[in-house]
Amino acid sequence: MKNLFLAGIIAFGFTAGAQTISNSSGSTAAYIKSDGTIENSSHSTKGYIKSDGTIENSSRSTIGYIKSDGTIEAKLQEKNT
Repeated sequence: MKNLFLAGIIAFGFTAGAQTISNSSGSTAAYIKSDGTIENSSHSTKGYIKSDGTIENSSRSTIGYIKSDGTIEAKLQEKNT
């Protein structure tokens, strides 16, 4: 769920260019830089948006995708067998 929230913030920023994301209290929650870097309010990197719409966390693992229609698709977790 946390990754899906991050993906939502990312998608909004990606479609709008460089943005400041505020929470419901009006405080800055995140920054989406024009290069696709997502930072928290302390400017620590939390993730990335690649030019192909792939959303990655700060470790560069894919957590989701921004589809051509603007919707976000979370990456399915692989199950251990």
